[in-house]
Amino acid sequence: MGSENMKEKTEKDKCDFGDYPYSERAFKQTDGKSLKLYVFEPAAEPISCIVCIHGGGWHADYPMRFFRHCGYFARRGALAVSVDYRSIGEHTDVRDLLSDCLDAVRFIQENYGNYRTAVLGESAGGYMAACIGNQTIIGRLDPLFRLPALIVDYNGIVDLKGKWSYGLIRKAGDKESAEELRKLWSPVDQVSCRDSEVLCFHGDADTIVELSDSAAFVRNLTQKGVKARLEVVPGAEHSFILFDYLYPNSRVFERLEQLGAALCGKGFLKSTAQ
Repeated sequence: MGSENMKEKTEKDKCDFGDYPYSERAFKQTDGKSLKLYVFEPAAEPISCIVCIHGGGWHADYPMRFFRHCGYFARRGALAVSVDYRSIGEHTDVRDLLSDCLDAVRFIQENYGNYRTAVLGESAGGYMAACIGNQTIIGRLDPLFRLPALIVDYNGIVDLKGKWSYGLIRKAGDKESAEELRKLWSPVDQVSCRDSEVLCFHGDADTIVELSDSAAFVRNLTQKGVKARLEVVPGAEHSFILFDYLYPNSRVFERLEQLGAALCGKGFLKSTAQ
């Protein structure tokens, strides 16, 4: 880990959005747990909705990881929401977690307005985002679901056939083999011409999720005629978009500003903060 990564993680600077107000709202009761949305509303009528899904290997981390990002998006005119979802377990796999995230997006559309939506996911959350933008995969859960306009995927898992296969378990009713199931629920293998536009970011120093997986995902999408772009971030390790983690917050904020410029260009954010 470079010297930049070792700098203090408690710096107080312009990227601290901890004071932005938000509300909590339960959207689902399942397995004895209340799943919540953390909603950051802009000062004026939202111009879009940005839904954030945290990572953590499907068994760790928490929605608060994206609170600063949500504050940033809300200050630039978007309704921003960070989503809670279950962890994988003995009887729970990524399909159950994906159903939680899908229910969250539906709840937002039904209760906050059906705004033009972008779904942002990081690492294991990137898997959820990629699936929500995938017509073939999401159609198995809800054939009538209208896909979001944009998927923003930060070093997301898109292939369950390798080391991430632990996220999927064979359940009663599954007729396919384990190998067939992994392919059926891998976004990289299930792209179609009806999928959402994808903006993918991946560091070339990532040793957790392979850059080649994101490259294959974007390549497969473009071959189907879907608008998709991969931004390779030189020298960046895994989860480089997270505050209070590997990199100084000021550096993370610079990368968030780069995303903000891209989202502004696509009409999801205003050019300046409110």
